[in-house]
Formats: sequence, C-alpha cells, structure tokens
Amino acid sequence: MHTKMATPTLQFSVDLTRHLTEEEGSGQIYRTEHDSNTVVLFIEAKRDDPTKPGRILDARDRNDVVHPNHTPLSSIEELMELVAARKYWGKIDLVDR
Repeated sequence: MHTKMATPTLQFSVDLTRHLTEEEGSGQIYRTEHDSNTVVLFIEAKRDDPTKPGRILDARDRNDVVHPNHTPLSSIEELMELVAARKYWGKIDLVDR
C-alpha cells in the first residue's frame, strides 16, 4: 500500500500544524512507520465558511486491511421491549478516562 501525500494550502498550514501538535500531545494520534495503519488528513476550506479549515480524513488504505463485521445490530424497538419488560434498570459509564 502506498499512502497518498498532500500538500496543505498555505492558508491553513498553521492550523494543520497546531491541530496535529495538539492531537499528538494528547495521545489521540501518534506517528507510525506502517502505511496500513495511517489515515491521510486533508485540509480544505469549509463550504459554508471558506475562511475556516475543514478537516477531511482519507481512510481508504486502512479500510482495505480491516476485516468487516457483518453482525447485525439489534433494532431499537426490540431493545426497548426487552428493557421495558424488566423490573430493575441499571446504568454503566463506559467512558475511557
């Protein structure tokens, strides 16, 4: 696989550098040497406000190596019927902090 490289427009290069530095510093993104694990980030002007940068992710190369999961999801109606029939309800916080 070969990752496509794009040159950001000069207008948004400062924003791109700031955004990548912040994301890397927080651990949300990291540098990698493996092309199959990369996502290309493009910056274009937003359609509704051309003065603001719009971030576009191109994950096609990574999607080519990901195995699809064809397990069907339960319908909301089925889940609501199942929950409504129970005497006790619970709540769990699954946020990773």
